[in-house]
Amino acid sequence: MSAKTNLITMQQPPTLSQSSPKNAPIASPNTPQTTAQTPPQIYPKIFVVGCPRSGTSWTSEMVSEHPQVVGLAGETHLYKLFYDPFTYLKGMGWRKRIERRTWIYKHYGIGPIATGFNSQNLWAAMPRIYRFYQWSGENSGPHTCIGYEEFCAIAKAANAGEGDDLTKVKTLIESVLNSAFYTHGGQGQDDQSRTLLEKTPMHLKYADVILNSFPEAKVIEVVRDVRGMCASWQARSVNQKWARKPIEGLIDQWTRSLERTDRFRNDQAIGDRILQVRYEDLRQNTAGSLKNIFEFLEMPLPAENLNHIAAKFDISQAKSKGEGLHVRKGIIGAWRTDLSQEDIDTCNRLAGPWIEKLGYSVA
Repeated sequence: MSAKTNLITMQQPPTLSQSSPKNAPIASPNTPQTTAQTPPQIYPKIFVVGCPRSGTSWTSEMVSEHPQVVGLAGETHLYKLFYDPFTYLKGMGWRKRIERRTWIYKHYGIGPIATGFNSQNLWAAMPRIYRFYQWSGENSGPHTCIGYEEFCAIAKAANAGEGDDLTKVKTLIESVLNSAFYTHGGQGQDDQSRTLLEKTPMHLKYADVILNSFPEAKVIEVVRDVRGMCASWQARSVNQKWARKPIEGLIDQWTRSLERTDRFRNDQAIGDRILQVRYEDLRQNTAGSLKNIFEFLEMPLPAENLNHIAAKFDISQAKSKGEGLHVRKGIIGAWRTDLSQEDIDTCNRLAGPWIEKLGYSVA
């Protein structure tokens, strides 16, 4: 591995050929082999989360510049796609299944629409879900970090293990992350330890599950003024249908996300492993904010390195930006002219307490 690991693109690895012990991370051809007396290596993990259009991509790109960090190229959505379904789909009634039949058919086929969900059809649908996201052409989904054959083998082995479905899915996710990590230099040739970075914005919903599953993990939560976030969504909607959402829904997602992570930070078992970073602070004082982030991660860097990363990812110097693109302006407070007065008033009315709690002004 080179001295600097940039964001990486996954190539399909060999098929998993051996089964693994029950209730243990599943071995893959890319994972260092261990004996019964030697448990799999525990390595630090960073999960970057936050509401979409809040600066999570920019943040993860800069953190991935650290020479010890192995950053995954896309958003894996592992918890949303494979953990979350087991928390509610089995209880979905027939009326709701009919209402969501298009979504169910795309992800799970026609069977569950008529008969309902159970453990068997949820596990059986995992390869279908993998392919669905792979063929979407988007840089999000499990295909961004692991090949299809290996994913299927890992899922099969996880399902054959002991424990309830949620325990098995946690094993699956850990094994997928292990494979991606070791494939891309997690076990370096030097004596430096490596750290995995995964960025899926709405994994913030599962931050408690993540931190309780991985005691060695830390979460960076990127927050942005809801008005700036809404302006970014509206600009992205110019050429992206998925971004065309009513402002009330965006505000609701923002407030509920903050309420959830606020509860997590108040949890004595995991709260000290969550760092909240304001996008505006990161934008106005990039090097200083990065210093705080790397100290939180216990991977401090010299000032010259911080300044280099800040200059390299200076949004004002980005070549590919503009209306409708992933990077638009990056100008703090541009929402004052980008949003209509009606939309600004809606943000202030529905999210005023949280706007002030985060240190922004409703004026």
